[in-house]
Amino acid sequence: MIKISIDLELDEERLREIFEGQDIRFSKKKAKELQRDLDNNEYIQETIEETFEEFVEELICELF
Repeated sequence: MIKISIDLELDEERLREIFEGQDIRFSKKKAKELQRDLDNNEYIQETIEETFEEFVEELICELF
């Protein structure tokens, strides 16, 4: 088994830019709602795991 732990982070300034890019007014309340939704979203975990598997497969091909 291969296991890595990572923390992903967007600072508030970047988060504001993303909200504004979508023409949505940023607020700390919306940021908390987004955090809650991200924490409870199984799709994100599955997507990251699939991407990790692809990365490992490519790395194995390059190394061996």
